[in-house]
Amino acid sequence: MRLLVYRCFLLTLVTFTLVFVVNPSTAQVYKSVDENGNVIYSDRPLDSDAKVVELPPISVIEAPAYQLAVKGTEENDEEDPGKEIPLSTLRKNYQDFAIISPQPEESFWGLDDVVTVVWNTRYQLQDGMQAVIFLDADEHSKTTERSVSLDGLVRGEHFIEAYLIDKNEQKVVTAQPVTFFLRRPNIHSNRSGSASNSGG
Repeated sequence: MRLLVYRCFLLTLVTFTLVFVVNPSTAQVYKSVDENGNVIYSDRPLDSDAKVVELPPISVIEAPAYQLAVKGTEENDEEDPGKEIPLSTLRKNYQDFAIISPQPEESFWGLDDVVTVVWNTRYQLQDGMQAVIFLDADEHSKTTERSVSLDGLVRGEHFIEAYLIDKNEQKVVTAQPVTFFLRRPNIHSNRSGSASNSGG
């Protein structure tokens, strides 16, 4: 019996709510004052003195229209992961690929036979991309690291070339070649490379 009463109450409540929501213009609010001076608001008049309350119009605030951020589609933007990137796009993205150390015609003085090559580009390499470094026309290394140590160098002129390849080993871009010199001072020469009268 109690369950039946509860269900009837819920049904009445739902019906009242639907009527109020579907047609709010027909709903009225009444204000009454009981014998103790308490103000009571109701959807129906509680006594003959009940007065209809004029409610202000419901304020409706339009929700702002948000647009999801769209990933850039310009050729200089990074592409979606896993998507095959055209070689032409890679070439445009990595056109700033360059050897930044050694500087052209730079001389290294000292007893060490190691010179570090550093390359740079604006974007990180895509999966499978590598830099190929050549020393004196011979391939030295393929790497994703931005610096490579060249050791065992002999005194004199050396020539560095570098280019980027994609995951299919296609050449993407080539850096400007760099020539540098490894010099070792001795008692017969100074840092300008000039020899003394006793010979070089």
